[in-house]
Amino acid sequence: MSVFDNSQFGKFELLSASLWIITVIIFLIFGILFVRRAMKREEISKSFNISAGILFLGLGIRLLLPLIIEDRITMFFSNVSMFIATFPLGLYLEKIVFKKTKYMISLAAVILFVVFIIMSILSDFYRPTMYIWVMPPFAIELLILAVGYIYLIIKSTGVVKRSSILIFIGSVLFIGSSLIIGMYGPIGQNSIPVVEDYLAVICPLISIVGALIAAKGFFGYS
Repeated sequence: MSVFDNSQFGKFELLSASLWIITVIIFLIFGILFVRRAMKREEISKSFNISAGILFLGLGIRLLLPLIIEDRITMFFSNVSMFIATFPLGLYLEKIVFKKTKYMISLAAVILFVVFIIMSILSDFYRPTMYIWVMPPFAIELLILAVGYIYLIIKSTGVVKRSSILIFIGSVLFIGSSLIIGMYGPIGQNSIPVVEDYLAVICPLISIVGALIAAKGFFGYS
């Protein structure tokens, strides 16, 4: 069943579906642009643009999958897409900000992610089990991104500072809207009548704004 087959969407269904499709298209377009941009850049800028491209492409796929079908397998691959999306940028930030860690933080995230895959398979992709085991590696990646960009905002100047602020704000908007609709939206575990319909429209709008702001930051930095 697709996300938009849920009867609770009511009169907001078509508008919400359209906005999420637009959100997916925006993420995928930016992802392709950054990957193409990477092909024309020098080594340092190349790795950053590839990381940005994978981030946008991965998040686009993450948003697309539930639009096609909503089941436990889709949830598994959505989580996989989310981790793959954030990992390269986390690795890049660990290299330039957390220099003394020698990639140990990213290695810990990979190990925990492998555990998530194993536990998901063993539990026959049971949703609560997947949710429990995907949180540790994803939390590590979010921590790297958050601390990394807060550090750059505080320590850097000029273009790097402005770009870091935009990337941080855009990321907060997207992640925040995703968490809110995941908890309180039409298919959330804590859905609130009437409120869920408005969230189904507001959250994709916030995600679009977040994507545009973050993309401006990535373009400015690279």
